[in-house]
Amino acid sequence: MNNLNNSPLVTVVIPTHNRPEFLKRTLDSICSQTYRCLQIIVVSNGPNQKNKEAVDSLNDNRIEYYQQPNSGTPASPRNTGISHAKGEYVAFCDDDDIWMPDKVEKQVNVLNTHMDYDVCYTKMIRFDDIKEWTMPHEEGYADFHSLLYFNNIPLSSVMVRMNFILREGSFSLSQKVGTSPDYELLLRFSLRTKLYYLDEYLVKYWSGNNRITRMDGGSRSIKLALKHLLIILNTYLMTYKNSSTSVADYIRPSLFNIKNFIKTVLVIIKERIQHSQYFSMAD
Repeated sequence: MNNLNNSPLVTVVIPTHNRPEFLKRTLDSICSQTYRCLQIIVVSNGPNQKNKEAVDSLNDNRIEYYQQPNSGTPASPRNTGISHAKGEYVAFCDDDDIWMPDKVEKQVNVLNTHMDYDVCYTKMIRFDDIKEWTMPHEEGYADFHSLLYFNNIPLSSVMVRMNFILREGSFSLSQKVGTSPDYELLLRFSLRTKLYYLDEYLVKYWSGNNRITRMDGGSRSIKLALKHLLIILNTYLMTYKNSSTSVADYIRPSLFNIKNFIKTVLVIIKERIQHSQYFSMAD
């Protein structure tokens, strides 16, 4: 157990919308951390009395509750949370994810020890109402060049030095990054600091129905796939314009993502043809 008198304050920022039952489960896991020196900021993206009731039910004076007009994405409430942060470190958690009890303690130890790192992230376990599972291709060390191909950093696992955020900026509110402001932030941060990979499963990432952002299975469509591709390409463009990177850095990753988009479209078309043929035969 950490000594509160000598512990740096950690601010936890949690954006939420209309899911008080998820929020309470998430808050339970954060309030139960072995590391006790926490400022927990919940920002309701749109007023919701049940969100406030979920917070009040925990009766924990470390939790601060704010609400704002619905911005449509979690970027704005995350920035609101950052604006109220008093901690030396800031950690992010979505309102449907769960932290292992020693997550904060282990990450604070990392950042206290490795002063040349400003960001620390961990592995995640996916879960839904029935099961838990891991996906090895989503795990491992990340830097700017690897992130251009695949984002393997769960935002709910990220802890950042507050002075680094103040220097480099928080989440982009640009519509160009759409529902992926965390990706733009991580790309930008990866150009300014080393990212410490804590090779442990310290986060459970909700992958069931009612996920904040979701594009898989039956929800796939060509329109969604195109939107996803454009977000990635627009994020590349923003990063290029705001950094000293070269156009050459983005060529292969862009082609890689365009190729994946084409593959996705072909799979969707094939599924639709098979679906149409099945019902034609049934008739």
